[in-house]
Amino acid sequence: MFTFLFTVTVSLLCAAGLVEGSEVTQTPTILWELKDRDAQMNCSHTKGLSYYQMYWYRQLPGEGMKQVAFTTPNSKPEYSGDFSEDKFSANKTVAERGSFTVKKLEAGDSGMYFCAVSEHSDTDNNRCPFRQHIPSKPAKYGIKSWVACDAKSSYARKMQVDTGKAASGVPEKNQGMRVVLDLTTGLSGHNVTCDNFFTSYELGQRLLERNLTIVGTVRKNKAELPPALLESKGRQVLSSRKRLNVLLLSTLHTEAEVSDRRDRKPAVILYYNCNKGGVDNLDKVVGTYRRMTARWPLVIFHNILDVSSYNAFVIWREIKPDWMPRKRKRRRECCDRCGVSTCQSPTECYSSPTTRGARRWPGRYPGHRGK
Repeated sequence: MFTFLFTVTVSLLCAAGLVEGSEVTQTPTILWELKDRDAQMNCSHTKGLSYYQMYWYRQLPGEGMKQVAFTTPNSKPEYSGDFSEDKFSANKTVAERGSFTVKKLEAGDSGMYFCAVSEHSDTDNNRCPFRQHIPSKPAKYGIKSWVACDAKSSYARKMQVDTGKAASGVPEKNQGMRVVLDLTTGLSGHNVTCDNFFTSYELGQRLLERNLTIVGTVRKNKAELPPALLESKGRQVLSSRKRLNVLLLSTLHTEAEVSDRRDRKPAVILYYNCNKGGVDNLDKVVGTYRRMTARWPLVIFHNILDVSSYNAFVIWREIKPDWMPRKRKRRRECCDRCGVSTCQSPTECYSSPTTRGARRWPGRYPGHRGK
């Protein structure tokens, strides 16, 4: 698809259309816009979620076609040649559509603008073969990792990248149980808190053999659940949540204790709510200083560095609980000093700030002039 863009000084006309039979639609097909204003074009397709890469091209009168930008969902656009984000803006949040904007129009911007979508083959070195689409997540496209971490400090003990289906193409059975058993290898005398993707009766029995307990929500389609647990009608007040049963499995609790709170929640639910956010909090704190890149090997490598840096901060905080007690951004300070120390000596990880560190954070250290 393509759009004719005309820059005018006295009138404004915008006409939308599409090419019949095409799976890629670009609107509007003709765009008149005033000088010094912005012109936006939209592109969408019906080729499927695997066509998540979008290209934008420009062809000026008397010139050949040139690529302006390349975009993928939830990542920064890559501009070609002399094109930059100062003049152009490409936005893409989902696989099926995106937009392109020419800023501060000039007479020389008049021309034809094209959008195209593509799906690379598995032999393309630039495409991650196990990139996943999870609509329920804020970042719908990405690489999934299984993580076992401490519920209180979010210290990551073990991580495992989900590489998708096996080479045979057959989906894995009991994946949740396999992941928990892999991540808890070597542990003993601890409790595992997980959600309903992992929890099952068989997993609970396997963990008890390792001297481990489990507390987690259970899906209602489990064959081992008796029908009486699934029935919500005729139950006592406060025994269900908005007429919906919340099912949990616990090998840690031996008695059906109920709290003294007004809502009379069982102790097992309070325990689950208190310990379920360890992995989510780790993803939150690691993403605070995350670098963005379109190359998937670097994504995994950066994530390893980020998690390792956070683990170092947790250990140091336990060793030195009185380190910078009044400073709000202690983790940023720790990351800064660790980064500087990697260029000098590992033994200087938490030594005083250096001149190089002062250049990285202008104005943060006494005596620094911000040069």
